[in-house]
Amino acid sequence: PAVVSLLLTTFMIQTVIFLNSGRLVVWLTGCEKLDAQQDARLLPILQRLVERTPLSRAPTLYIAKMDVPNAFAFGTGLTGSSGVAVTKELLDLLEDDELECVLAHELGHIVSRDTALMTVIAIMLAALHRLTRGLANIGRLALVGAIVLELVAYVPRVVVAGITQLREYAADAYSAYLTGQVRPLISAFEKMQAWYTNQADKPRNPMEALRRRPMDELLISHPDMHSRIEMLLQLEEEER
Repeated sequence: PAVVSLLLTTFMIQTVIFLNSGRLVVWLTGCEKLDAQQDARLLPILQRLVERTPLSRAPTLYIAKMDVPNAFAFGTGLTGSSGVAVTKELLDLLEDDELECVLAHELGHIVSRDTALMTVIAIMLAALHRLTRGLANIGRLALVGAIVLELVAYVPRVVVAGITQLREYAADAYSAYLTGQVRPLISAFEKMQAWYTNQADKPRNPMEALRRRPMDELLISHPDMHSRIEMLLQLEEEER
């Protein structure tokens, strides 16, 4: 009965989270609406791109409170509209044509339902993790089962990382298709990579180097910039 109750409770909670994932992302990442200057710069670019997609409505634009140059799409599309968030650092770093390609990349995620897919996968993994924790609190036999379940769950986590990386490549290709150009996206990646490299060169607490474990490399959600640039260059070559 305890396990059944735990599963039902987890299912109900995760369903609510799934249906309200967009609102949760806005809240968790501290997203804000664009100011007048940001709106005047980004909205015409987004609307021009959306007209070339099968989307019936444009996603809502947000500014995410993150101190890194980044952009991401979110929302399942089932309740409310989808959203695209960018950071102020990204706006300061990129030119308009580079921003257009980045926004086209995020629209690629929305058109392909990547945001909904990854929300479902993330909820499944979260539910599995919650189940193992619940089993661990029931008894010794259940604790053994929880440990085995957690070890088995590592495999789908690696698979999820692989799926996510493939979807990133697909979104990059969609950006090239939607904008008809590759070079601005490559330029954007190069600028972002240079920014992160510059941050990595700054003095840091020596303990920070220990935070990433070797196996964590299997769980990264995005391919490295170099690989993505190589893919775009190959795509450009094939289009000639």
